[in-house]
Amino acid sequence: MPKKLTTISLVLVLFLVFTVYTKININFSISGKGEPSSAPKSDPICRIENEIVYDVNGMKITTVGFNESGMWGPEIKVIIENSTEKDLLFSGYDYVVNGITLEGSAHIAVNAGTKAAGSIFLLESELETAGIESIATVAAYDFSAYDADTYNVMHNISFEIRTSIVDTYKQAIPPHENILFQQDGITISPCGIAETAMYHSIVLMITNEYGEDILVSSDKVSVNGFTISTYAGDAICKDTVRFWRIDIPNRYLNDCSINSIENATFSLEIKDVGLNKVIAETGDLQIFLKN
Repeated sequence: MPKKLTTISLVLVLFLVFTVYTKININFSISGKGEPSSAPKSDPICRIENEIVYDVNGMKITTVGFNESGMWGPEIKVIIENSTEKDLLFSGYDYVVNGITLEGSAHIAVNAGTKAAGSIFLLESELETAGIESIATVAAYDFSAYDADTYNVMHNISFEIRTSIVDTYKQAIPPHENILFQQDGITISPCGIAETAMYHSIVLMITNEYGEDILVSSDKVSVNGFTISTYAGDAICKDTVRFWRIDIPNRYLNDCSINSIENATFSLEIKDVGLNKVIAETGDLQIFLKN
């Protein structure tokens, strides 16, 4: 494997290791659990059959299995065929699961004229925060094929995976409470604090009914009156919800002798992804955490 791809793989492994939640302390009600729809209940075990989900421009992606207990969370097994003349790296980090945008991971290198087996990982911590107990649909949002030598994007790839429970399972989305911001179909409310080995994270529920994909980024973050140097920026697909995190490194909290987050202030900038244009700025938002 080229040195560049080996380095990228190592960075990915370290990222996943240090972002597994050690504790999720939700001080606001956020987790709407899934429930059966009105359709007759089928086999409750989630399965993914062998199915071609993408076949364009000499690239074919076939789902071949599902492991609910992967290393970092549920694992969708795929085979990717590369009939082009270039070595390609297939990679993606944002997915829409049951209508909720969340973080996952895929990193599969396929040499020209060959095929490779790999996996799309969905992070258990993200699923838990979003209240996702079973997986009905998974749609790729930023999945791309990169030139393995230059790492330039060659193709943007979209596909949807439907599991065996797609017709009998409906994801419940909780209502917004304590709304911080609401404009042009975008609604933001606080959820609580999630803790990892390296971060305390402010979790916000963001609903995007704006009609286009949006990018939300943070600025001017302070905790318990202390300015914190941190940044968060992620996409929320149109007509979805995201339980979005502003990560605060634990070392910053330790430097400020902060043992628990009592209140936090921050501002958000919201962009239309397609237009690359700012459509809203929230001004200062403040939340108070229940102890």
